[in-house]
Amino acid sequence: MDQDRAFALLDRFVDVGGEWLDSANCYAFWSDPAGVGGASERVIGARLQARPGGRA
Repeated sequence: MDQDRAFALLDRFVDVGGEWLDSANCYAFWSDPAGVGGASERVIGARLQARPGGRA
């Protein structure tokens, strides 16, 4: 999914009271052809950087 949609979903998560996420770069190993993973961590990091103060 593109970054705008991912940010919108994360924003909605926060809007409805979401407080924490569990992620690990190994969750994507089975679907990443390169076997690298880490996509969710990059998106979450970019969102936190784009919205300072979003971390409690």
